[in-house]
Amino acid sequence: MANKIKVLFWLHRSKMNKEGLVPLIVRLTYQKQRTEKATGFYVIPDQWNITKQRLKGTKTESNKVNLWLDSLITKVNTISSSEVINTNLHLPAIMDMLFAKPSAEPTLL
Repeated sequence: MANKIKVLFWLHRSKMNKEGLVPLIVRLTYQKQRTEKATGFYVIPDQWNITKQRLKGTKTESNKVNLWLDSLITKVNTISSSEVINTNLHLPAIMDMLFAKPSAEPTLL
């Protein structure tokens, strides 16, 4: 289906830090356009399952990352379905919506 946003998680192995951890990157692809962003998680390359795009193991850190990846896919699906209805699909804007932090409302006091 050409009108679906594809989500890919991959490890940026060339940016390994001193502890041997590599950053986890998310890539959104839509109609041959793509955008990438670091998720903020650093993982051990041996624990990454390429085919499932998940961390191996049952440790709390692995479960936390895997749950976050599942929630990110869910967010992409909900955002893309609402954006397709509006026919205003722009990948960088979707990426900003995914990683937006809630800001406090400005007050007078």
